[in-house]
Amino acid sequence: MTVRRRRNTKNLYVVKSANQKLQQFEPKSQTETKSIYVLRTNEEIVNKYCSIIYNFVDTNGVFLLVTDDKLFYQSFKTAISYELGIELDFIRVTSDLDKAKHFIDFYKENGLKPLIFLEYSLRNQFTAPVLKYFKEHHPDVHVIVLCKNVPRKRLFQFHEEGADSYLAKPASANEIVKKIAFILRPHSEIEAMLDDGRACLRDNRFEEAAAIANEILHKRPGHPPGLVLLGDAFKGMAKRELALRAYTNAEKGAKMYLDPLKRLVAFHEEDSNRNEMLKYLKKLDHLSPHNCNRKIHIAEVHMGMGNAEAAEEYLDQALESAQKEAFSIVSEMALDIAEKAKNWSPDLAIKYYRKSLQYIKDSPGNTRMDIFNRLGIALRKEGMWTEAVEAYSEAEKLAPRDENIQYNKAVAYYEGGEHKQAYSNVQKALRLNPEFFVDKPDIGFQIGAICQELDKPKEALKFYKAVQAMNPTFRNVGMVIKKLERTAQNG
Repeated sequence: MTVRRRRNTKNLYVVKSANQKLQQFEPKSQTETKSIYVLRTNEEIVNKYCSIIYNFVDTNGVFLLVTDDKLFYQSFKTAISYELGIELDFIRVTSDLDKAKHFIDFYKENGLKPLIFLEYSLRNQFTAPVLKYFKEHHPDVHVIVLCKNVPRKRLFQFHEEGADSYLAKPASANEIVKKIAFILRPHSEIEAMLDDGRACLRDNRFEEAAAIANEILHKRPGHPPGLVLLGDAFKGMAKRELALRAYTNAEKGAKMYLDPLKRLVAFHEEDSNRNEMLKYLKKLDHLSPHNCNRKIHIAEVHMGMGNAEAAEEYLDQALESAQKEAFSIVSEMALDIAEKAKNWSPDLAIKYYRKSLQYIKDSPGNTRMDIFNRLGIALRKEGMWTEAVEAYSEAEKLAPRDENIQYNKAVAYYEGGEHKQAYSNVQKALRLNPEFFVDKPDIGFQIGAICQELDKPKEALKFYKAVQAMNPTFRNVGMVIKKLERTAQNG
């Protein structure tokens, strides 16, 4: 058995009041707690990562959860308190962004090291400015952003503000433990050397920084952060041509690493080279298109070049991006409401799925496709098969090669008595992925039923027998097979 360890409570006067604040996050009923137990960590995860987390707590580490998500808190408590035996006094939770800033300042003043879990959006408020505050005032603090169905390009903005990592919700206790350990784990040799090099830069010891950078590049040729460090060192030594070469090489070798592009923008701005500035600003804008301030920066450069029309275009884009961000947050809230409502009021779920779509009508396709698909399922449950087909058709436009959409559309047609059309969509799904029903007896059985309705007994038997192989007792599939075989023989 794992030995449960209650941690030493030194220095806890700062967080001692946390337990009272946590009561609002405790489950109110058996209904709220019934799904919590599946989130427990397993012994292998605990044993593998516990020493890293214990060391963090033993060296004045504390956890700050900036969230209003009760399920996430329960998963976190399961991982940290129940499995690792760390007292709840080491956990502070708040859904107030201003209080979160106060907590961080207070912790740092008292020698504590907070590890922060920050929601992507909270109470209809985008949290990137709060992340920026954390990193500007306490750059050594680790921040993990909690997100759900957020497109990668939107996360780039958080990356630019200093997010150390991301955690997709819902998150199990296993995932929470591993995420904390990966953030806190000891640095690799290269990471430690980069830290030393950056410390040299802060102290204006540019020759030492260059020597460390060259050592990194000897061990890892073309390493983009190493090249950025080398460029910074050369720039500090007023060797601008060498610095530019290092930054350019770093940019060529790092498709998703933004620092070289930012260095190149700053470099050319110092030389008043607006054409090169625009070149790299536009590359940054392509990778991280939701940064409104950058669009304004591009507009300023265009204005300085006398391109008023181009400047206006980017200023309009900045406003549009800000508006979309607000709509995205409202859409996410509507989606959460729909997901909660679908089990007890399908009508309300349908309403809020549609509201979610309304707010992100101009957003990238993957998010809308997923919501259309969920809307279709909710409509089917209400017997509104025609409307469900329409929703699946919208999803199909956004993801024409998704076999699950084709299958869901087939089921909607089947439930509406349109068996030929149902069979046609099943065939589309199977062409896209002939094995998509494997390990899914409910899907295999449904395909068998569709084939049977169209008097295709051989095809139906193929799918029923596949179901029998997966689960011999599923919906009395054995009896269904015998009956169908007798019918085929008599026919």
